[in-house]
Amino acid sequence: MRRWLILGAAAGLLLPASQAAAPVETGLESLEPAPELSLAAWENTERDPFSPPVSLRLVRSAAGSPQDQLNGPPPDIRAWQLQFFDYLTRRKVDFIQGRGAPSRARFDWEGVARDGRLLDNGFYNVRFVWSDERGAAHQTEPVLVSLFQPERVRDFLGPYVRLVRVESGLIIRVEEVMAFAPGRWELKPEAGPTLEKVCAFLKSHSGHRVVVQGHADASGSDETNARVSRRRAYAVYRFLAERGLQPGRMSWEGLGASQPVADNATADGRMRNRRVDILLMRAAG
Repeated sequence: MRRWLILGAAAGLLLPASQAAAPVETGLESLEPAPELSLAAWENTERDPFSPPVSLRLVRSAAGSPQDQLNGPPPDIRAWQLQFFDYLTRRKVDFIQGRGAPSRARFDWEGVARDGRLLDNGFYNVRFVWSDERGAAHQTEPVLVSLFQPERVRDFLGPYVRLVRVESGLIIRVEEVMAFAPGRWELKPEAGPTLEKVCAFLKSHSGHRVVVQGHADASGSDETNARVSRRRAYAVYRFLAERGLQPGRMSWEGLGASQPVADNATADGRMRNRRVDILLMRAAG
């Protein structure tokens, strides 16, 4: 069941100035109260694979229901950070941040830290912190959320294997560095154990089609990018089929550099664009 809740949380999470959120230029121990904003939290209690474990939404504190959510946060936000704290240690373990007013009022959280670490299942306190155009810092009241990722998902997640939820379904994103040598399409032997765990997860959702998509960065010719991305997609497709995933519910395609997820002008962006996406389709097949 999907339920949005306005949750109170224990106080005492304020950090010393040396640990303040990067975009906020004053110590967090002196933040002004923010009665105009609250966080609403939703937890995926039904373990729906197409929904994130935790979603958070900025809402009007006085109303306290998703029907009264803001179309957007206050326009005078200069910089902001959504902060996640371990409930027991009170240590900040993850954050999402930006400058200017956020472009959306809803934030989905997978329980994977920015450095790729998979966080433990358990309880976390979350708050939204921002600085306004005058430089004053504010925060919402923390909310308490319960993070749960099924073990079958936790088995394969890591720095180079991520989940991305899209309208059409769930993407298991495998970066090149985990599965392939540069410019090659033969699977690395060390990729086998992770892909076997991915295969087990896909088998547990047998009523959904699977599409394997190869992607490249923009550094090569269109012909080379199409060839490499196509052969990588087929290599993953063949691996899954050989491990018992029914070929009849799968397809594969190479998309070259046509669908980047990062800036091809940087080395890090190009690395992220070289990937294979395994899409578990939302509609039952």
